Amino acid sequence: MATYTIYEPQHCSSPIQFVSADFWQTPGKFQVTVKNVSSKPIRKVSVKYDLFITPQYRRRPFVDDGWTWNTPIQPGQEQTFQMPGWQPGAADKVSGWVLFPQMVVYEDGQTWSQPREGNCFQVFWRDKDEPPLPALPPLFREMVNPD
Repeated sequence: MATYTIYEPQHCSSPIQFVSADFWQTPGKFQVTVKNVSSKPIRKVSVKYDLFITPQYRRRPFVDDGWTWNTPIQPGQEQTFQMPGWQPGAADKVSGWVLFPQMVVYEDGQTWSQPREGNCFQVFWRDKDEPPLPALPPLFREMVNPD
């Protein structure tokens, strides 16, 4: 007997595109470059993230799992954001990061939000030879036993 899992193809209508990211090169700093692929100026971007311990072991960080950037991005323009990162010992245990655009606020006040988590994502691997993921593996959620 064989078991198959069929994933819905990724359909992303996000007005932003993740161009590049660096989570390992500079100790204590993360860097993400975002491009505005819409025709309207963007005022604010909110992004969530998960991490991969191995290519099929996806987890959500315990503390903070998102960033909000309030720097305007004009149509067609790229903007690089720097955030405090993890120290080398902790960062080296992560094999990849998956970024999800959550919400975009345009200059005119209109918003875009991801209708369902996982529709739009970009994975950045520490090992550049890691093949791209057409769909995300299930999110591992640890259950804490109160006993």
